Amino acid sequence: MVVLAALVAAGVSALVVNLMRRDVLQPVARGPLPQVGQANGPQAAAQRAADSVVRIQTMSSPTPSPAPPPASLAGGTGSIVDSRGYILTADSVVSGAAGLTVAIPGRKSQPARVIGSDPEYGLTLLKVDAGNLKALQVFGGTTLETGSGVAVMAAAPWFQMAVGAVATAHSTTTTDDPANPGSSRVLNDVAALDVAPRDGQLGAPILDGAGRLIGVVIAAGPQVYGADMADAQPSVQQLIDSGHVSHPWLGFNYRQLGAPEAADRGVPAGVEVVAVPAGSAAARAGVASGDIVVSANGTNLDPTHPLSRLLRGMAVGQSVSLSVKTPSTRKSVSVTVALLSP
Repeated sequence: MVVLAALVAAGVSALVVNLMRRDVLQPVARGPLPQVGQANGPQAAAQRAADSVVRIQTMSSPTPSPAPPPASLAGGTGSIVDSRGYILTADSVVSGAAGLTVAIPGRKSQPARVIGSDPEYGLTLLKVDAGNLKALQVFGGTTLETGSGVAVMAAAPWFQMAVGAVATAHSTTTTDDPANPGSSRVLNDVAALDVAPRDGQLGAPILDGAGRLIGVVIAAGPQVYGADMADAQPSVQQLIDSGHVSHPWLGFNYRQLGAPEAADRGVPAGVEVVAVPAGSAAARAGVASGDIVVSANGTNLDPTHPLSRLLRGMAVGQSVSLSVKTPSTRKSVSVTVALLSP
């Protein structure tokens, strides 16, 4: 595994003079990315992405004139996903910020505003009042799988590339809930990445060897997790079109159980119910926190058949048969698909 550290802004800018055409890019790499200097490797990804990766600076409070500027928080990285000024990042980058500034390569820093968020994938869309920006190609045609080669690119002043692979696809992680300070939330069907942690990685684009956006870092630390654009791309388009996002929903919140965890706990593989709002379809059907939903319409809910992906193929109002393991029994219930708008 190759880790390219300290790709300084000047060096990357020099690399992007002669970008290759996007219409001849190859599919997502499987296995480690090619070595530096080879086609569709980390160097090529840096060349194609450098002008589209931005630094996001967050402000802790508005600037009261003539007081000095507010202290800045850690901020993070974002990706230009539309030439009209739309920028995608992790919602934890901008959560609680009173002001946002985006540093765009080759331009003056711009104030930014939040367009909307998708808490299911841990993403937020920002907008700057600047046009004709260079956008990353968003590639959501192929899901990230274990062993997929990836590169994570933090923005200037860090400009560090971490190259590696997907350690575990269709994973689950718990993060702070920006909407409820002091609480946590579960993010399902995310990719755990085998890349070295780097400064500024939160919100950074996950690139394939052709420099296309295939994911976004939504949790950074000892373990780096990313949202998969194959899943999140429809939500991003909803946010661009309307500023809001909605998902099909069965009336309960859950976390995906991996096979090892399920075996250790002596429960079947599936999704563990973590909350059932009063009055929801699941509550009316008798589903309760702690239950394990094993299958939906006959499809086993294992990590390779995530519930969120199955739901995207279902219509609002459709009846879904669930096989549910409770602490004392196993039962079948029927719930109706609703539309959840966070």
